[in-house]
Amino acid sequence: MSYYQDDGSVANKAITIASQQAGKPYIWGAAGPDTFDCSGLVHYAFAGAGLPGTGRQTSHLWTTATIRFMGDGISQGTEQPGDLVMTHPGHVGICIGNGKMWNAPQTGIPVRIDSYSKVFAIRRITTPASNAVVTATNNASPVDFVSGIKDALSGVDSLVSWFTDPHSWVRMGEVFGGVVCLLFAIRM
Repeated sequence: MSYYQDDGSVANKAITIASQQAGKPYIWGAAGPDTFDCSGLVHYAFAGAGLPGTGRQTSHLWTTATIRFMGDGISQGTEQPGDLVMTHPGHVGICIGNGKMWNAPQTGIPVRIDSYSKVFAIRRITTPASNAVVTATNNASPVDFVSGIKDALSGVDSLVSWFTDPHSWVRMGEVFGGVVCLLFAIRM
């Protein structure tokens, strides 16, 4: 398991903090406290909840491009409150259960709860808010392999829509900038 394990309180707090941002405007690249983009809201909520490694100085590293590699991948249908739901490669929200998530959708639409049905990825970065017992295994079965292939293929539609969305190309600049900053920091 590669996520922060606690009693579920970090996920609960993150959901509460996200809910307190309801109605605040979306501004691309914003990470609070008055305006947010999708990854900025996720970072703000988990930083406020006390997730280690989420200090203010790290907000520029929390982009949709980096979030999709954090924690553990979770299959749709097994997500728990506090998991990060990516509806496509350029958008992330915080799962609250029952196919709903807190998110900062896009310009002109404030922070709110939205439903989701099809996802690009789900990441678990902390113990679920439901306090569910989470187990991990290194013994992948053929069913896991086939399921992984199906998940990858279902992401193709999302990938195509991502490439045709102009906002996604702007995010690529954000990713490139984050990588440059990270490489510069490592070099120092």
